[in-house]
Amino acid sequence: MLVIVGTSLSQRVTGIMPLVTTLASQVHKVEGGLVVYVNKTPPPAPYRYVIDYHLVGDADHWVKTVVGHWETVKHKGWREWNVASWFR
Repeated sequence: MLVIVGTSLSQRVTGIMPLVTTLASQVHKVEGGLVVYVNKTPPPAPYRYVIDYHLVGDADHWVKTVVGHWETVKHKGWREWNVASWFR
């Protein structure tokens, strides 16, 4: 799953279109892979074919809600996990 949070995906940002489309294509190769966009405004037209779901709303509020939920269902020390070690 690829979650894109709190950016307008502006074409003024150099390299954002190739980055998003490349990551999204890799996610879509996985069975059940989804691309979710969290932002108040819809994604620009060039991105609409790679985004599966647009969650309309404030990105900061969404992140706080998700983190709050994770803290209730996951190990209380989840923030302390050494994620970097997963990619060695």
